[in-house]
Amino acid sequence: MKIGMVSKFGAPDGLCIRVGAVLKGLVDHGQEVHALTQSQVV
Repeated sequence: MKIGMVSKFGAPDGLCIRVGAVLKGLVDHGQEVHALTQSQVV
């Protein structure tokens, strides 16, 4: 499964929060997740 997400805002919006919850669920179930980000805190 591939999930793409682009946020133009500095703060997480609703979509970012929802996708974050989905990704956490995938990781918790042993799925491999790759993240490409410009964030310094991820």
